[in-house]
Amino acid sequence: MRNKKTIGDVIRELRQNKNISQRELANILGVSNTAIYKIENNKNKYFDPEMLSKIAKALDTTSDEIMRQVNESNNVENQNTSSDYKDIPIEDIEKFLEGRKMLAFKGQVLTEEQLRYVYAFLVTADEMYKKQQEKLAKDPEYRKDFE
Repeated sequence: MRNKKTIGDVIRELRQNKNISQRELANILGVSNTAIYKIENNKNKYFDPEMLSKIAKALDTTSDEIMRQVNESNNVENQNTSSDYKDIPIEDIEKFLEGRKMLAFKGQVLTEEQLRYVYAFLVTADEMYKKQQEKLAKDPEYRKDFE
Protein backbone atom coordinates (compact mmCIF):
# COMPACT_ATOMS: atom_id res chain seq x y z
CA MET A 1 0.00 0.00 0.00
CA ARG A 2 1.32 3.41 -0.98
CA ASN A 3 1.68 6.25 1.45
CA LYS A 4 -0.66 9.12 0.77
CA LYS A 5 1.23 12.26 -0.20
CA THR A 6 0.28 15.88 0.14
CA ILE A 7 1.45 18.75 -2.03
CA GLY A 8 3.90 19.61 0.75
CA ASP A 9 5.30 16.07 0.77
CA VAL A 10 5.91 16.13 -2.97
CA ILE A 11 7.52 19.58 -2.82
CA ARG A 12 9.81 18.47 0.02
CA GLU A 13 10.87 15.36 -1.95
CA LEU A 14 11.55 17.37 -5.10
CA ARG A 15 13.51 19.99 -3.14
CA GLN A 16 15.59 17.35 -1.36
CA ASN A 17 16.25 15.50 -4.64
CA LYS A 18 17.67 18.75 -6.02
CA ASN A 19 19.80 19.19 -2.87
CA ILE A 20 18.21 22.57 -2.20
CA SER A 21 17.63 23.69 1.39
CA GLN A 22 14.41 25.30 2.53
CA ARG A 23 16.37 28.54 2.92
CA GLU A 24 17.67 28.35 -0.67
CA LEU A 25 14.21 27.67 -2.05
CA ALA A 26 12.79 30.54 0.00
CA ASN A 27 15.47 32.87 -1.42
CA ILE A 28 14.72 31.77 -4.98
CA LEU A 29 11.01 32.42 -4.46
CA GLY A 30 11.44 35.61 -2.44
CA VAL A 31 9.53 34.26 0.56
CA SER A 32 10.47 33.47 4.15
CA ASN A 33 11.91 30.18 5.35
CA THR A 34 8.79 29.88 7.48
CA ALA A 35 6.62 30.00 4.37
CA ILE A 36 8.47 27.03 2.87
CA TYR A 37 8.31 25.17 6.19
CA LYS A 38 4.54 25.73 6.36
CA ILE A 39 4.07 24.57 2.77
CA GLU A 40 6.10 21.39 3.22
CA ASN A 41 4.44 20.59 6.55
CA ASN A 42 0.92 21.31 5.34
CA LYS A 43 0.36 24.12 7.82
CA ASN A 44 -1.55 26.28 5.31
CA LYS A 45 -5.26 25.65 4.87
CA TYR A 46 -5.10 27.30 1.46
CA PHE A 47 -2.41 26.68 -1.12
CA ASP A 48 -2.01 29.43 -3.71
CA PRO A 49 -1.91 27.92 -7.23
CA GLU A 50 0.40 30.75 -8.34
CA MET A 51 2.86 29.82 -5.59
CA LEU A 52 2.64 26.16 -6.64
CA SER A 53 3.56 27.20 -10.15
CA LYS A 54 6.54 29.25 -8.91
CA ILE A 55 7.75 26.40 -6.70
CA ALA A 56 7.41 23.93 -9.55
CA LYS A 57 9.44 26.16 -11.84
CA ALA A 58 12.14 26.60 -9.19
CA LEU A 59 12.33 22.81 -8.84
CA ASP A 60 12.44 22.21 -12.62
CA THR A 61 9.03 20.59 -12.83
CA THR A 62 5.42 21.61 -13.39
CA SER A 63 2.51 22.09 -11.05
CA ASP A 64 0.70 19.44 -13.10
CA GLU A 65 3.47 16.94 -12.30
CA ILE A 66 3.29 17.77 -8.60
CA MET A 67 -0.48 17.24 -8.62
CA ARG A 68 -0.08 14.01 -10.60
CA GLN A 69 2.20 12.64 -7.89
CA VAL A 70 -0.26 13.67 -5.17
CA ASN A 71 -3.22 12.18 -7.01
CA GLU A 72 -1.32 9.00 -7.87
CA SER A 73 -0.29 8.43 -4.25
CA ASN A 74 -3.88 8.96 -3.12
CA ASN A 75 -5.30 6.73 -5.85
CA VAL A 76 -7.35 9.60 -7.22
CA GLU A 77 -9.23 8.50 -10.28
CA ASN A 78 -11.57 10.07 -12.77
CA GLN A 79 -10.19 13.55 -12.25
CA ASN A 80 -9.94 15.68 -15.35
CA THR A 81 -6.26 16.54 -15.35
CA SER A 82 -4.12 17.62 -18.24
CA SER A 83 -2.83 14.03 -18.53
CA ASP A 84 -6.33 13.16 -19.81
CA TYR A 85 -6.18 15.74 -22.59
CA LYS A 86 -6.05 13.19 -25.43
CA ASP A 87 -9.53 11.93 -24.49
CA ILE A 88 -11.28 15.29 -24.79
CA PRO A 89 -13.82 15.26 -27.63
CA ILE A 90 -12.95 17.70 -30.39
CA GLU A 91 -16.52 19.04 -30.12
CA ASP A 92 -15.70 20.33 -26.64
CA ILE A 93 -12.63 22.07 -28.01
CA GLU A 94 -14.63 23.64 -30.84
CA LYS A 95 -17.24 24.89 -28.36
CA PHE A 96 -14.42 26.27 -26.20
CA LEU A 97 -13.08 28.20 -29.21
CA GLU A 98 -16.58 29.61 -29.88
CA GLY A 99 -16.27 29.68 -33.64
CA ARG A 100 -12.66 30.82 -33.77
CA LYS A 101 -10.65 28.71 -36.15
CA MET A 102 -7.49 28.73 -34.07
CA LEU A 103 -5.82 29.81 -30.88
CA ALA A 104 -2.26 31.12 -30.68
CA PHE A 105 0.25 31.42 -27.88
CA LYS A 106 3.50 33.38 -28.11
CA GLY A 107 2.85 33.92 -31.80
CA GLN A 108 2.47 30.21 -32.56
CA VAL A 109 -0.84 28.63 -33.59
CA LEU A 110 -1.66 25.81 -31.22
CA THR A 111 -1.99 22.31 -32.59
CA GLU A 112 -5.07 20.22 -31.84
CA GLU A 113 -3.10 18.34 -29.17
CA GLN A 114 -2.03 21.61 -27.54
CA LEU A 115 -5.63 22.87 -27.62
CA ARG A 116 -6.75 19.72 -25.83
CA TYR A 117 -4.09 20.32 -23.18
CA VAL A 118 -5.11 23.98 -22.71
CA TYR A 119 -8.76 22.99 -22.47
CA ALA A 120 -8.03 20.27 -19.88
CA PHE A 121 -5.98 22.72 -17.85
CA LEU A 122 -8.77 25.30 -17.85
CA VAL A 123 -11.41 22.75 -16.90
CA THR A 124 -9.24 21.52 -14.02
CA ALA A 125 -8.52 25.07 -12.86
CA ASP A 126 -12.22 25.89 -12.99
CA GLU A 127 -13.09 22.81 -10.90
CA MET A 128 -10.43 23.72 -8.32
CA TYR A 129 -11.71 27.30 -8.15
CA LYS A 130 -15.32 26.17 -7.63
CA LYS A 131 -14.30 23.79 -4.83
CA GLN A 132 -12.34 26.56 -3.14
CA GLN A 133 -15.27 28.96 -3.40
CA GLU A 134 -17.54 26.33 -1.84
CA LYS A 135 -15.08 25.93 1.04
CA LEU A 136 -14.88 29.69 1.49
CA ALA A 137 -18.66 29.91 1.69
CA LYS A 138 -19.00 27.04 4.18
CA ASP A 139 -15.99 27.24 6.47
CA PRO A 140 -15.35 30.42 8.44
CA GLU A 141 -11.93 29.12 9.59
CA TYR A 142 -10.88 28.58 5.98
CA ARG A 143 -12.02 32.11 5.12
CA LYS A 144 -9.63 33.61 7.70
CA ASP A 145 -6.71 32.73 5.43
CA PHE A 146 -8.02 35.29 2.92
CA GLU A 147 -8.67 38.19 5.26
